Formats: sequence, C-alpha cells, structure tokens
Amino acid sequence: EIRVMYQQMKNDAKKSHYADWRLKPERLEKLNKIGFAWKLKDRTDWDFRFQELSEYKEEKGHTNVPQHYIENRPLGKWVAKQRYQYGKMLRGFTNDVQINQCRIDKLNELQFDWGRARDV
Repeated sequence: EIRVMYQQMKNDAKKSHYADWRLKPERLEKLNKIGFAWKLKDRTDWDFRFQELSEYKEEKGHTNVPQHYIENRPLGKWVAKQRYQYGKMLRGFTNDVQINQCRIDKLNELQFDWGRARDV
C-alpha cells in the first residue's frame, strides 16, 4: 500500500490535492533512511546483482568488475551504477537517487571499491 501511495504521490506531486496524501514528506524520508524498496523489482534486481558481486569477489578477490565485463555485462553495468548513484548522493543530489544507506553498508561489508565516486 505504501508503494502505491508513493507512486500516486510522484504522479500527482504538482496537483493541489498533494497535501491530502497520507504519505507525508517526513514519512517518505524515514522510509528512505531505512532502505525501503519502492519497487519490488528494484529490490529483487539489486539483491540478485549483489549476490553476483559477492560471488565475483569470492572468485576474483576484488569488487572491481569492469563495466563491459564480457562474462556478465549486467553485473558490470550494475557496479558502475552503484558508483554513479553513490557519487550523486555525496554531491547532495537526493532526488531520484537509487542508493540508500542500507545498500551502501552492504557494499562496504564486501569492501566495495567506490572508485571515482568518492572524488567529489
């Protein structure tokens, strides 16, 4: 139900009845802080790619998956996206950032190399 309210809020943000929605900005912020997955597909894809990254690290000893990794292109693109999203967050772009503290913590547990994302 919260996901539906979120989508409706996003779609109707410019309409005057926005204030009537039960999903207030404070609640939205709290949900974002705990890593709430707004799209079920997003959560599934993220967890799946994270598992692939864990396996990659176990096999190769690092998390530096090339963006155009021939054996698993989606994983390489996903790793690049995590760095890009993290860099956006560090620069203060909070709208439409798809990474949250919970995901950052999981990646840090793998000793994820944030690479250029930290060079802000």
